[in-house]
Amino acid sequence: MKPSSINPYHHAPYTHHSVGFPLSGQEVAVAAFAGAALLVTALSVLQLLGIIATVGALAAFYYSTIKPILAMDFDISPTNEELAQILDELWD
Repeated sequence: MKPSSINPYHHAPYTHHSVGFPLSGQEVAVAAFAGAALLVTALSVLQLLGIIATVGALAAFYYSTIKPILAMDFDISPTNEELAQILDELWD
């Protein structure tokens, strides 16, 4: 027997075809589907982490900037005593 006629994959336990490709079409399809599912899952986890980070950033902005502004007292109108003092100073 010539060495060129020997198929090195013929007796290998992990092959299904004599051409030497180690996976069948169904196994390739299952592996591709599993890979796609893992990719979608990873992207979903990243998207969820992005949403959590965005909500956290908005909460930090609210508590550090907006809430103090809303808590400020913008009533700057003088009281009657202050008006009387101003008028007394102007009258003198």
